[in-house]
Amino acid sequence: MMRAKLTVAAIVMLLGGIAPAEANFVTYTFSGTGTGSLGSQNFTNDSFSITVTSDTSLITPFRFIRNNFVNNGYSISPSATIISLANVGVASFTGGAKVFDNNSTAVLGIQLPSNSDLIDLPVPLPFATYDLQTSIGPIFVASPTAVQQFRDVATSSGSLSFTSISNVTFRANVVPEPASLAMLGMGMLGLVGLTARRAGRGGGRRGVVIRRGDVRD
Repeated sequence: MMRAKLTVAAIVMLLGGIAPAEANFVTYTFSGTGTGSLGSQNFTNDSFSITVTSDTSLITPFRFIRNNFVNNGYSISPSATIISLANVGVASFTGGAKVFDNNSTAVLGIQLPSNSDLIDLPVPLPFATYDLQTSIGPIFVASPTAVQQFRDVATSSGSLSFTSISNVTFRANVVPEPASLAMLGMGMLGLVGLTARRAGRGGGRRGVVIRRGDVRD
């Protein structure tokens, strides 16, 4: 019985050590209304959606000092960044775009690799503590900031610029990788099987014992 308990404990510790190390697929979406241009096409008050895809293993903490103020937070490098405009079409950012959350200022946003912000969403709760690791939203911001910097962003359909952006809704969706779920499932099945086998063998040993002296002619 003691050996079985130790084996179960070892398996639980092993599974607990493996699961957090697995990266999870994540999408961050900024949806709103904007006016600007994509390539040679102008758009006015068009619905748009910017989706950044990545995985949580690419999240890194940051710390910097600006104007004697310490900024701490997290950012994530993209696997792909796509913009969809309802009346124009779909294009991909050729250089990608990072998602960040500055916990010190409670601002989450999207920025170019050069650290030029494109959209900033100042929301004290929950962005003062959010670490980009979990699903969240929808979070609505009527008047995002930093839009004046959203200029001449290179995309697969030409240069993308916004002159105004409003009514932005942010969502994050984190999906565990199938591999990590499968590993956890197999581990749990093995644990159940091990426990059943141990119990079965233990029950057999606890059956009726006939000693030689008990057998009489």
